[in-house]
Amino acid sequence: TEDIVRDGVRADDLVAVEGPDGVFARAFADDDALVLGITNRALQPASVTLTPAEGLDPGREVLTGEAAGGSVIVPPLDGVFIVYPR
Repeated sequence: TEDIVRDGVRADDLVAVEGPDGVFARAFADDDALVLGITNRALQPASVTLTPAEGLDPGREVLTGEAAGGSVIVPPLDGVFIVYPR
């Protein structure tokens, strides 16, 4: 398990998310991290490009622990959470 409950503010401007129709993203930040949630509402996997703001540490996927690079595949009707330490 991981402590992912945070008291943050909306921070969509700290990471650019580009993907096909059906992709919804939202970001929240506190003093320690930026948490990005990406949801794919389509019936096909979605390739999503991520561009975090300068100064953010490399991100990682919450469930797998894998490093999050410049893109991520979001399964159909599912979501991915990425944490960027600050």
